[in-house]
Amino acid sequence: MTTAAPTHLAQAMRRRRYPLTGWPWRALAYLLTSVPLAGVLSLGPLVVLAPLFAATSAARQGRPVSLPLTVFLTVGALTVLALAPLLAVPVAAFERYRLGLVDDRPLPPTPWRGFVARYTTGAAWREAAYLFLLGTVVPAVYWLFILLVTLVLLLVASPFVVSPGEQVRVLWSTAETPGQAVPYAIVGVLLLPVLWTRSACSPPPRARWPGGCSARTAPR
Repeated sequence: MTTAAPTHLAQAMRRRRYPLTGWPWRALAYLLTSVPLAGVLSLGPLVVLAPLFAATSAARQGRPVSLPLTVFLTVGALTVLALAPLLAVPVAAFERYRLGLVDDRPLPPTPWRGFVARYTTGAAWREAAYLFLLGTVVPAVYWLFILLVTLVLLLVASPFVVSPGEQVRVLWSTAETPGQAVPYAIVGVLLLPVLWTRSACSPPPRARWPGGCSARTAPR
């Protein structure tokens, strides 16, 4: 009996041979292409969050919030709010392209519905919320993932870092010889395939806009 080839990532991850197929590499490509996109989009929230943090810090310290800071925060927030629905259009097009990395199913066309629709439809504002998600939550998750990968690699390399007679802290304990660091290296080696397969959990099987509006059917 011939089993049909998986057509999207979630389906592929249920197969036992998933780590040996090309799907982890496709998931990794999706993961890596998210980095520059999230990095660029993080500039928008940064324009608002940086002066907001400064204003909040000043208020907590009992200092008056300066007028230039207030003006910058207000203008920045209004600008980001005004541009978000329009910026969502090219981002959605790029997301539909990236979706092909983890989902082979065909996408329906998304006709342009006009400039006014970008500010009067719920789907457009859900897309704007998706931009905020990409610019805030995604970078934070990626930084945590990078820290985890760094920790695992340090565990693997710990026997080569420890010199006899020198105490090196490994996690919550210390190692004085390479032999004492071997158990940590074993743990790191065991975690490597976990990171390899679980890194594919970052891209969803279907890129969805907030509120259940799929990137496959999101109106323009």
